Amino acid sequence: MATRMLYRHPGKHAIHGDFFDYIIADQANVAALIKDGWWMTTTQALENSNLDATQTDSKKNDTPETDSNQTDSKKNDTPETDSKKKA
Repeated sequence: MATRMLYRHPGKHAIHGDFFDYIIADQANVAALIKDGWWMTTTQALENSNLDATQTDSKKNDTPETDSNQTDSKKNDTPETDSKKKA
C-alpha cells in the first residue's frame, strides 16, 4: 500500500528551518488525517498553524525560564567586602 508523509506545526522536529511533527500514513487515511489538522507539506502546515509567524519566531529565540526563587535569593546576597576577605 502507498504511504504519504504528513506534517503538523508546531512540533518537535527541526525541518526546513522550523519545528514540525510528522507521520507516515497509508494513502487511504490521508483525507481523514488532513481533516484532523495534518498537511501534505511543511509549507501548508506552517501557513495553517494555530500560531502566527511572530509567535513562532519568538519561541525559537526564547531563553529558558529561570526559577524565580533562585533569582530572588541572589538579590539578597551581600557582596563580600575587603574586611571579610582579610579575615
